[in-house]
Amino acid sequence: MTGCNTQPSATPDPVNAAASEFSDREMTGYVLSLNSQRRVISLNISDWINRHNQTGTREDMMHSVEVTLDHEVLLEDEEGLPIQPGDLRIGDKLKVSSVPQVQKQSGERLAVTADRLTRLHISRTEKLKWLLARSNGSIHTVVLYDEGTVPQVDELDFGREVPGAFTGGISWVEHRPGEAVDYKQGLGISQLPMLLVFDREGLIYQTASIKELQQWFNDRAAASKPANSSSLK
Repeated sequence: MTGCNTQPSATPDPVNAAASEFSDREMTGYVLSLNSQRRVISLNISDWINRHNQTGTREDMMHSVEVTLDHEVLLEDEEGLPIQPGDLRIGDKLKVSSVPQVQKQSGERLAVTADRLTRLHISRTEKLKWLLARSNGSIHTVVLYDEGTVPQVDELDFGREVPGAFTGGISWVEHRPGEAVDYKQGLGISQLPMLLVFDREGLIYQTASIKELQQWFNDRAAASKPANSSSLK
């Protein structure tokens, strides 16, 4: 999945990468890219880097490393069964054992070696964490569209039709079939593009029409207004 977003930064993340979730001895990351010719896997290790962050905030910068798959590296699943590099998909969660030493630096990306790579199960909460709203009571709007297409709704459309969506943030996410996390399949979405609204727990509304989304926001705003309890005398 790729995309851009207007979601506010430096706000509580729905899944806080607490220190207890990660080990200092085992690096954990998500597959960004695979190069079979060079036998190199690029991993997003931002959550692992921020494992001791107890503030509930997330920095905007992504941290990544390149892991070299030489012939001595053991590649396995959580049950200990061997897997091949070709079995990996973009977005797979990998545990790197033990924490490798930096060999070199290529631009902003560190290149490392490891003894063992283990593909881990990704929970539903992990899969949705970039879509969920950042705080209690807020919502996050997502435009999910097919790979290689141009989203039919842009920021100008939201500005004209649903300006309230900017408060909780709007993200544009490209659906790429075959990746480890398939939002279309996982959320049971029949067609794309689709406008999705999430709270802290999950998907709460979907529509293909920005006019219907506008009405939903209007109804939500009206329902949240306190009733006028005063009476005329």
